[in-house]
Amino acid sequence: MTASARYLIYAGVNAGLFAVFLGLRIPVWFLFLALAIYYGYKAVKKEHVFVSGVAPASPPYGQFGRYAVDGDQCYGMYIKLSGKPVFIDIREDSQLEERKRRALTLYENAVALDESLKQFVLANSEFRPRQLTTIGLHSEDLEQGEVFWEPDGYTLLKGFKFVS
Repeated sequence: MTASARYLIYAGVNAGLFAVFLGLRIPVWFLFLALAIYYGYKAVKKEHVFVSGVAPASPPYGQFGRYAVDGDQCYGMYIKLSGKPVFIDIREDSQLEERKRRALTLYENAVALDESLKQFVLANSEFRPRQLTTIGLHSEDLEQGEVFWEPDGYTLLKGFKFVS
């Protein structure tokens, strides 16, 4: 179910509750009126896709540095997967050098990673409309990455294989 359809249902339910409470002269009717208007607006307005890992138009692929991601300065690098920039977020801790080596390995094996991504999306239809934005190298297990999708998605990367 799309977000617009879901909001339209919410608007209808709230409009119905508004009518019931207005007819019964119970003073909470205005809350349901406000909710019905809000969800009706959300259902008809043009939906903008918010991408948390918004990359520069042409990021410097394969170069470590601090980049503005999600309004924060994050350390990592960009790689290109499925023709789009994906940020590899590297946790700065005692294993920083190992994490940097892992990020370089991912960058150097982008073709294999891209193929794994395609297979994962084919096998998991709920991820077809989503866009991979960030791979987080945050885990104690250096071979594991956290994969963040927009809108609202989270999976794992084990080695070069995407898993749900």
